[in-house]
Amino acid sequence: MRSDAAAAKEAALLWSYVLALAALVITLLVGRALERRHIHWLPHSGVGVLVGALFAGLLRWESGFSASHFDNDVLRDERFSYNAFMTILLPPIIFDAGFNIEQASALRNLGPSTFLAFVGTIFSTVVVGLLCYGAGQAGLCYPLGLLASLTFGSLISATDPVSVLSVFKACGVHDDVFAIVFGESVLNDAVAIVLTRTLLAFNTPADGAGSSTFGGRVAYAIAAFVLEFATSLVIGAAFG
Repeated sequence: MRSDAAAAKEAALLWSYVLALAALVITLLVGRALERRHIHWLPHSGVGVLVGALFAGLLRWESGFSASHFDNDVLRDERFSYNAFMTILLPPIIFDAGFNIEQASALRNLGPSTFLAFVGTIFSTVVVGLLCYGAGQAGLCYPLGLLASLTFGSLISATDPVSVLSVFKACGVHDDVFAIVFGESVLNDAVAIVLTRTLLAFNTPADGAGSSTFGGRVAYAIAAFVLEFATSLVIGAAFG
């Protein structure tokens, strides 16, 4: 016979599935109701975040008044999985958007998208990094060094295209606007990678693969990025 602990864990797993499906249904119903009433300031993704926060808050509140670990097991099963998101959820969204985007608009606006991705991301990195560094020196937040502040700026300057795509699709924006924003949001991920790699290379001791000089570390970081980008492009083109 199974132990009580194993039975409780199995019950918690089943309840986690029930709660996940319930949250999904509520998100779809509320999002559809908002869409029918032409309320676009709260997209489906925003509804999903609010519903998930509500369910997690209720479970945490309940676990505080429970003598067992049942609710904690449910929370553990419902915990966000980075691998599941990056492997299962995100690729179909990006691939669907890239497959359905109008090719003529994407090629026609490739220049503006590239310009905004490179110049905009670098500008955002510098501005956010300097603001973070200045706020730390002024005692408004945890003080970071200039290099760490710039690295933080490069990490958060890569905008997420998922919410943008959902809002644009609901509003029915012009194809050129959709192509520019989508292209920029995808390309700036690559720019953020090379910026982060370059900045981290300055703080990494020299080894056999790198160089101790400033220019050598920049060249090594850019070469690593180009290799990763080219490999990803070949794999994507082959499967496409």
